[in-house]
Amino acid sequence: MFGTDTLTVIRQPVDYRGDPAGPPTETPVGGCYVQPRGGGSAPPSTEDDDHRLTVTSGFLVFAPPGADIRASDRVRWRGQEYQVQGDPASWEPPGGPPHHREVILQRVKG
Repeated sequence: MFGTDTLTVIRQPVDYRGDPAGPPTETPVGGCYVQPRGGGSAPPSTEDDDHRLTVTSGFLVFAPPGADIRASDRVRWRGQEYQVQGDPASWEPPGGPPHHREVILQRVKG
């Protein structure tokens, strides 16, 4: 266990064509540690595109090795929903059991 954070993984089931097939499922994943991307207290990035303000927030999650989190999932943490960015990475030391999974979360507003 890395931390005391619990994430809710939101997964949309899809049919063989990739179309939504029913309501999303929600699964809690405990024992996570969440930190701002870039370490420390990195501020969210902002962009001014055609006079619209866009704010991108991102976090890095250290999850238990068996956490079922996929690139197509959304994650709710502290009341906010984030999209998983890319494939979560499994960290496995040479000759040892899996250590943890790293997951990048991102939310774009604006």
